[in-house]
Amino acid sequence: MKTGNQSKAIKASRGAKRAVLALCMAAFTVNAQPQGDARTVIQPGATVQDVASLPYAFDCSALYQETLTYCLDQQAFLGIDANLLVVHFHDEQVSRLEWQLPLTQASYTSVLNGLRKDGYSYAWLFVDEGSHEASLDVLAELPSLTTEAARNQLDQRMFRLANRGDFRTPRTYHFVDRETFSLAQQQSITDTLNWLPSQPRPWVTVQVDGQQLTVIVNGL
Repeated sequence: MKTGNQSKAIKASRGAKRAVLALCMAAFTVNAQPQGDARTVIQPGATVQDVASLPYAFDCSALYQETLTYCLDQQAFLGIDANLLVVHFHDEQVSRLEWQLPLTQASYTSVLNGLRKDGYSYAWLFVDEGSHEASLDVLAELPSLTTEAARNQLDQRMFRLANRGDFRTPRTYHFVDRETFSLAQQQSITDTLNWLPSQPRPWVTVQVDGQQLTVIVNGL
C-alpha cells in the first residue's frame, strides 16, 4: 500500500513528465489528421498501440536493436524539418523521444535558444574537438557556489565551453528544467550523469555527431 507521501511523489512525477513533454511537443508538428496528431497521442503512458496507430508511424526496432521502437517521418521540431522522430518504449509505454534533425548553424542555434527560452538550464556539457576533450558538470558545482563571484565564474566557464568549436563540433549537452535544477541544489549532487536517471523528472539531451543534430527527451 502506498503512503500519502508516496502517492504525492508519484503524482508530482507524472505532472513533471506531462509538463516537460508538453513543452517539447509544443515545438513539434506532424503532417497528420487531427484525430491522429502525435502531439495529443504521444503523452506519458502512451502505449505501443497508441503510437503505431499514427499516420507515418512504422516499426523501426531493427535499426536500434530494440524490441519496441517506432519512427515517424514528415514532421518538424521548432520549425526545423526533422528527419525522424524515434519513439522508444519500456514495458510497452513511451520512455524516450528522439528527434533527429539536420545539422546546420540555424537548426543548432534554434534548438539551444528554444530550450533556454522554455526555462531549461545546462546541467552537464561535453565538447570533443578531436585533439582535446572537455566537460563541465554544472549541477555538481552548485554546492560550492557560496558567492556571487563564484556563480559568475561558473557561468563564464559554462558559456566558454558551450562556444568551443563551431556548430559541427561533436558535443553532448544535458538540460534540466527549473524544478530539476532546484532539486539538484537541495540534494548537493556530485555526479550529474549518475543522478539524472535516478531522479523522477525528465531531462533533455542535445547531441551533435557527424551531420546530425539529435534532441532527446529522457525519463518519460
